Amino acid sequence: MSKQVKTYSRIEIALIIGILAIASFWTWIFFRPPPLDDAYVTLRYAQHFLQGHGLVFNLGEHVESYSSYLCQMLTCFGVFLGIPGDVFLQGQGVFCYFLTLLLLMRFAKRQIGRHCLYLCIPILYAFSLANSFWSGIGLETMLFSFLLLSSIVFYLQFNQTRWQRIFVGVWCCLLSLSRPEAVAYYALILIFEFFYQWLVRREINFVYLLEYSAGLVIFIFYVFSRWEYYGYVMPNTYYQKVGYNVTVWHHGFDYLREFINFNVGGCLVLFLVVVYGVFFRRDRVWWLFFLIFLMFSGIVVLSGGNNWPFWRYAMPCQPLLLVLIGIFINDALLCADKLKGCWSLLLRTSVLFLFSTILLSSSVGILLNPSSFGFSENNQRFHAIAKFYGQAFQLMLSSHQSISLNALPFVAYYYGGWAYDPLGLTDSKIAHRKVEMGKRVYSHEKGDGRYILGVRPTVICFGPGLNLVDRPNVDYPRLEDLYFISDIEIVREGDFKRLYEPYNIYIPTAKMYLSFYKLKDQSIKVPIDQINLIYQTLMRKEDTFKDRLAAKASFLASYLDKSFFSRVRLNLMRVIQLEKVADEKDGRINSNL
Repeated sequence: MSKQVKTYSRIEIALIIGILAIASFWTWIFFRPPPLDDAYVTLRYAQHFLQGHGLVFNLGEHVESYSSYLCQMLTCFGVFLGIPGDVFLQGQGVFCYFLTLLLLMRFAKRQIGRHCLYLCIPILYAFSLANSFWSGIGLETMLFSFLLLSSIVFYLQFNQTRWQRIFVGVWCCLLSLSRPEAVAYYALILIFEFFYQWLVRREINFVYLLEYSAGLVIFIFYVFSRWEYYGYVMPNTYYQKVGYNVTVWHHGFDYLREFINFNVGGCLVLFLVVVYGVFFRRDRVWWLFFLIFLMFSGIVVLSGGNNWPFWRYAMPCQPLLLVLIGIFINDALLCADKLKGCWSLLLRTSVLFLFSTILLSSSVGILLNPSSFGFSENNQRFHAIAKFYGQAFQLMLSSHQSISLNALPFVAYYYGGWAYDPLGLTDSKIAHRKVEMGKRVYSHEKGDGRYILGVRPTVICFGPGLNLVDRPNVDYPRLEDLYFISDIEIVREGDFKRLYEPYNIYIPTAKMYLSFYKLKDQSIKVPIDQINLIYQTLMRKEDTFKDRLAAKASFLASYLDKSFFSRVRLNLMRVIQLEKVADEKDGRINSNL
């Protein structure tokens, strides 16, 4: 199945060190604490779990709003060891990113084996800047990416002994626990093994299949335990949407196409690789990687993609596609070795062009989007203001009072008290509402403003973000200015104006107002000196070398994006990617931040 792994030459060692250095540099550039907002859902669950309250967001309210059970339990363990939760989550992402890179090197050397040529796969992975971005963002993306690739590699290589097959099954179970839909990839591996035995070996060894299925026992126990604890078989609100329709599939297809165009060289490149593989490859390695990619693509399209920038939902599939591309490049060069004269030169030049296309689209193409650097900086500012909100509410409200706001995880984590989520992700009354996909497209929104108003939170904040205002808010919001349906439902209710009043707190250091809507019959404390001190501490920004470097790079990217080089890039991408690549795409990406 695979070639014998030889020792590494000095040139290989030098190239490997260079690849790791490049990956480290871009990870350092994009690594900007804290993690993304959603990571603080995981941190709040870990906080309550270690306090003895169980896996809950609000005490006593059972709803599963974290996106990865495995990542959640690893975070609990890390915090238990004394590691700060945000540090653990970002460190885990970086660690899994480099594990994936090293695993790609090892697997590519076994599969290709030609001197240094196999390094084209890890080079493409290291230069794909979306990976560097997600490695330090604090979510399960890199963990899932590593587990997906390693599950396939271990299955292909660990099939000699009984304990190796059991290990593969348990490892695939870990993959299934990292994202709920990943159990489909585990099932595909089992189906692939069944047909491989039937079509190739001409006999079916059911003992082998049972050994590979060992992880299903653990996964079934996990599903039953979750059902007992949370009361639902399906996990969080994102998986509870129903009514799959053509509109959703169209969004999902566009999402997948954009991911392919920016991360594996374009639809034409992938089409060429797939056609070659289908007609000329006969080994189980190529077919398993290809089938997993097909299933992955189907899930992405059916679910409508994801509204995060830099393809959070699809990035774990990139290593699989790079393996297919690396095999294609190797076979093309082997063919070139057999040809003579201009035909050999033409084929080698075409392979170099293909490699360069992928390299440039996943590095330069992403860099020319100014949001590449701006996203992390915006997240830092958002975290600072959200932490200020959370700590301010902690000072103002007593233990029996509560808050309701959409920008929830950051604020709720630092607030510590009861927090209602009008979008429904962390609210047990809203999370499992059946909402038709395509009707509400903002994040995970399911929305039930009438319910939120009915529970009478002490404080209500509206909007998709958090900001201080220049002048005190003395009026109620207009419906046309509201972003979420849940906010509109709250404001439409006649009880809202009867029960709530605009409330403003002047922050002297900021020379701005902290504004929200307060329940009229409840009083709150306003220790302005302490609130002012919190703002002063949180908004102090140190100018580091990395900040200056990122700012200059962001300015350069913004300049190039409007220049001659950008127009040339767009024209090339129109040819390579079989679609019209327009400047509006950058605007659409920015609008999702």
